[in-house]
Amino acid sequence: VPKYLNSQDTLIFKKSSTLYLLSFAKEYIKQVDYVILCEGYFDALAFHRAGIKNAVATLGTALTKSHIYKLKKLTPNIVLAFDSDSAGIKAALRSLEMLIPEGFNVAIAKFEQAKDADETYSKFGVEGLVRVLDNSIGAEQFVVESLAKQYDLSNPSGFNTFIKNLRNWERLFSSNPRSLEKFYEHASATAGVMKEELKSLLASQQSQNQGNQYGQYNQQSRSYQQQQNIQLPKTPVKKVPTTEDYLVYMYFNYPELFKQIEFTPDLLEGKAREFFLIAKDLNVSLDSLSKHMGEYVKEVFDKIDFEVDDKIVEYIKKDLELRRIDKRIAEIDALVLKVTSDEEKRILLKARTELVRQKMKIKNQK
Repeated sequence: VPKYLNSQDTLIFKKSSTLYLLSFAKEYIKQVDYVILCEGYFDALAFHRAGIKNAVATLGTALTKSHIYKLKKLTPNIVLAFDSDSAGIKAALRSLEMLIPEGFNVAIAKFEQAKDADETYSKFGVEGLVRVLDNSIGAEQFVVESLAKQYDLSNPSGFNTFIKNLRNWERLFSSNPRSLEKFYEHASATAGVMKEELKSLLASQQSQNQGNQYGQYNQQSRSYQQQQNIQLPKTPVKKVPTTEDYLVYMYFNYPELFKQIEFTPDLLEGKAREFFLIAKDLNVSLDSLSKHMGEYVKEVFDKIDFEVDDKIVEYIKKDLELRRIDKRIAEIDALVLKVTSDEEKRILLKARTELVRQKMKIKNQK
C-alpha cells in the first residue's frame, strides 16, 4: 500500500505546483528566513504540531520548477527533511540538482533514530524534531557522504567511479565559490587525499580504462610495499589553527587586533579556556606562565607562521557569534524540558527558531 494516495489533477488543482501547508507556513517562513521541505503531508504536519510552522510538503511528487519558483519568493534557505531510506536519499539528491543552480542554500535534516519527521515526532516529540534540525548537514557534505556509501573506496574501480561522479557535482557547486570549497574539503577528506590532489583528479580527463590502469598500478605498488615491509616517509601535516589558537597567538603578538574581539572564556574549548581564565588582561607574559601552559602556547605559536589580518579577525568574530547562539540554543532546550505550560514552551520555541534563523544567516555570509 502506498504511503500517500493522491487525487487526480484537475483544472484548478495540480500536484506539481502545490505545496501542502504553504498558506499557513508562508508568514513563518518569511520571519525565520528558511523553509523545511518535506516529502509528505504527515511529515509537514508533524513539524506544525511541534510548533515549527515553517514546514511545507510536496504532494507525493518530486520537486518541480513551479515549487522552486514559489519558495524562491519567500527565502533562499531550505532544509530538506526527506525520509532516511534509499528512496528519500535519491529524492534529496535529485532536489539538490534543481535547487543548487537556483542559488538556494540547502541543508539536509538527518533522521537517525526514525525514518522521517512523522515517526520522529511520534517517538520523541518536539525535542526529537529540534535535534533533527540541529543535526542538519550542508548539501556539500550530504552529497559526498551519499556518493561514498555507493562505492568501495578501497577498491581502485570504486574509487575512480566515485571521483567520476564527484565531477558532476563539482560543476553544480561551482556557481558558489564558498560551497565549492566546502565540497572540496569534504570530498578530499572522504577520498583520503589532499585538496589539491583531489582537484587534479577531478580536472583530469582520463578515460575509464586509464583510470582503472592507474588504480591497478597503485594497488600493485601498495602490495609490493607491504610485502617488502617498506616504510615510506610520512610528510608532516600541519594542523589548521582554530579560533582558540588565533586568540592566544593574537594575545601576545597582535594586542591591538585582540582588543577588537569580545568574548568570554566559557565560549572556548580546551586549554585556551584555562589560559584566558588566567589572562584576564594584557599583562600576562610568557615567562609568568606555568610549564604546561607555556608548552601549550609554544604549540600554538608553531601552528601559525603567517600574518594575522582583518579577514582572520572577522572569521574569529563570526565563529564566536555562532558559539554564543549555540550556547543560547542549548539553554533554551534545557528550559523546554522543564516548563509545563504550553504557552511558555511556545514562547521558548519561537525564540529558538529566531536564533536558528540568525545562525543560518551568519553561516551564509560570505
